[in-house]
Amino acid sequence: MYPLVHYYVNQQVFGEVSHLTALGALWPDLAVGAGGNRDDAHSQGAEFYAWCLENMPEALDAARGMIGHGIDPPCVDYYADEFWPDHVRGYMFREALPYLPQVAACTGLDGDTDIPLLPPGGEPPRSNVWWKAHNLVEMAYEMITARRHPNLGAQLVEAVADEEAVNTLARALNRWQGLSVQPVTDIFAAVPTSYALIDAEAMAQAKMQAASMHHRFSSFNVDIPALAALLEKISEDQADKYPIFMSFLVERTREQMRPYM
Repeated sequence: MYPLVHYYVNQQVFGEVSHLTALGALWPDLAVGAGGNRDDAHSQGAEFYAWCLENMPEALDAARGMIGHGIDPPCVDYYADEFWPDHVRGYMFREALPYLPQVAACTGLDGDTDIPLLPPGGEPPRSNVWWKAHNLVEMAYEMITARRHPNLGAQLVEAVADEEAVNTLARALNRWQGLSVQPVTDIFAAVPTSYALIDAEAMAQAKMQAASMHHRFSSFNVDIPALAALLEKISEDQADKYPIFMSFLVERTREQMRPYM
């Protein structure tokens, strides 16, 4: 999921979100750009917490943010990306299935556009279109979150601007995994321009996606107005499902976080 959703879940779980918790919740999606490993960052939050407890307790809030973001223990991204009771992937992939032809049309990405609802336990199809479609459903949830809770973006920007908190997490990651401090601080400094936090509406999200896809694939042009229109449609389609899924995420994350509170 995207930053505003993670911040909202943390707000519901912890009440007040410290800057370190906000930074820790961003880290799993930033890790690969700062010398880390994306999959490890999504699954090693509890290990980082145990390390902080023994070696650097001032960074424990960051570890809590990482845990709540990740997949082991099963928190937000586990249910969004990895597991849903009636599907081979997480809920965002499930909800993305109806939009595959439109995503292919406005992005030029390849991949199967006729993926059925597959039961858990099998091998998920590999499809760039499906992956990007799940990103768009996540972005729709980001848009709905921003509309219903309009102050979250500014609070996140404030967190990444907190040099003391950023440096605390960077030093912890350096001591724990040997990551260089400067790339970590640089990646956090880039967050306000890497994500649509203050203006989280469809056109801003579409432009962010177009830039991301150009960086990753570089061989096609994205129809940005069509992508923005599709994001609006997805957000409208998901409006009634949003509170149900978000409540589920909050309750499951709260349950998993109890040993780390």
